[in-house]
Amino acid sequence: MRRSLTRSAAAAAVLALVASLFGPAPASANENRPPDRPDTASLTARGEACSTDRTNPTLLNSTELTLAGVFSDPDPAATGVSQQVKAEFEWGPEDSGEPWGRAESAYITQSPGAAPPRRSVTARDLPEKTLIGYRARAHDTRTAGEWSAYCWIEISTAEPASPPSVTSEDYPNDNRFHGAPGKPGAFTFDGNGVDTAVAYDYGLQGVCETRVEPETPGGPVTVFITPRRDGPNALYARSVDAYGNSSGCGLVHTFGVAPPADPVAHFPLDEGEGDASADAMVDDRVATAVGGIDWTRGRAGVHEGGTEYRLAGTAVSTANGALRTEAPVVDTDGTFTVSAWLRLDDTGDDAVALSQDGEAVSGFRLGYDADEKAWYFDAPTADDPAAAHTRVLSADPVRSGAWTQLIGVHDADTGELGLYVDGSHQGAAEHDEA
Repeated sequence: MRRSLTRSAAAAAVLALVASLFGPAPASANENRPPDRPDTASLTARGEACSTDRTNPTLLNSTELTLAGVFSDPDPAATGVSQQVKAEFEWGPEDSGEPWGRAESAYITQSPGAAPPRRSVTARDLPEKTLIGYRARAHDTRTAGEWSAYCWIEISTAEPASPPSVTSEDYPNDNRFHGAPGKPGAFTFDGNGVDTAVAYDYGLQGVCETRVEPETPGGPVTVFITPRRDGPNALYARSVDAYGNSSGCGLVHTFGVAPPADPVAHFPLDEGEGDASADAMVDDRVATAVGGIDWTRGRAGVHEGGTEYRLAGTAVSTANGALRTEAPVVDTDGTFTVSAWLRLDDTGDDAVALSQDGEAVSGFRLGYDADEKAWYFDAPTADDPAAAHTRVLSADPVRSGAWTQLIGVHDADTGELGLYVDGSHQGAAEHDEA
């Protein structure tokens, strides 16, 4: 028997064919999909990242926290229509039973193609020294999405009972003067009975701005601190626990710093003429011209910030020569400091401001490296052309045409070279002499 399709059956067949060719129809504006599950990587409590490990909760020091995260809905991308999204948070005990509290944000618009919004709520009156879990989900005015995994936190607001104790053999608290400005000393911090201290913040003259961490909570740790002035100095410190609580920045150690010693040599270059310059510290020591030198105006100019400074006197231009003493001035095996004021008009060529000859190589050099575009302080590990060199480069940019003070320091006790530019510490390097 021959059978034919009715019109309705034929229409259904055509619709089925169209569906098979072009796939399912796009979602309509009226079709609602639930919001996405929040990613715990976006969740924070008081700005601290989520920890999904209940054995290693995020430690915080406030019972009032801002809980935040990123909340998204798939509908704007699927339909091209904006969607309202809000955040819902809840928090509770370790067993994740009935929550202690809930909070929700206001709705915010998520537009097609835009980044999902970040929303936050405030959780208040949270208990201390208790494991707390919080989680979040999104809501799009009609449907709530799936809850995120739990993030774990623990809170304590108890401050450490006292700041650390401090001792120093280099700068002891003995009502005597030791060391010198610019000479570092070893200082040992200890928990002072606070076995929860995971860090100590410290600084001179009332500011606790540098942090050091002991290997074990409340344990000792030794750091080098460099006093910048002579006379009485005060070291302040505080203990910090794992929750971020601190003991307050308090005075922990006082010590005296000896004034700088008189220089072993000082060439003010105030002759203004001739082919030699006298040492102001040693009557019969002179630096004599080698090659051609020219006398020029001394240090004068404008500091950054517009402050005018002038110093009467003269200076030596060593573009074609140098000034040289007959014998060495500095004992390069011991602790020494060398300093020079100079003005560099051409940054395209290397320049040496100060150096001292050895038997084979210079014992030190203070100058400018054109390749590095930096000031440097350099010393060999031995008086040998094949010896390695220790070099400290400046971090601050070099200004041409401006008077600049360079200071190079060799500390025989710590085995370090240090460089200062206009009084600013540029860095240090370990110097191992053979």
